Amino acid sequence: MTNEEIRGVKVLISVDEPWNFKTPWGEKKFEGTIVDLCKVPGRSDADLKTAFLININKTFLWEGTEIKQITVSPRYHGNFLDDITERKELVVNMSAVKEMHIDKQDRLFLMACIESFAIGSITVIQ
Repeated sequence: MTNEEIRGVKVLISVDEPWNFKTPWGEKKFEGTIVDLCKVPGRSDADLKTAFLININKTFLWEGTEIKQITVSPRYHGNFLDDITERKELVVNMSAVKEMHIDKQDRLFLMACIESFAIGSITVIQ
């Protein structure tokens, strides 16, 4: 999957944990648009993994932080972002983006994210 293939794909984001997650419209679901592939820290800062960078369609507050963009990466070992094109749903870890620094030469996105924002799934909206 290339950046060009994934840019602009609309997704439905469902939150399973935290169980008390709510948006202003009261749902545990919200929509977004994939804007790029990016690299985010894994279990350690030296362990970078690929994630989707997603713009949220309707900005909302979660625990005092305005959520405009999130990153999502596969939650389980053996699942890959490409799986979204082969499956209806991909279980993911979510992080809210606070700041973003782009190394344009390497197209490496390094972000300051909120840890443990949410666990859930994404589904492509047809």
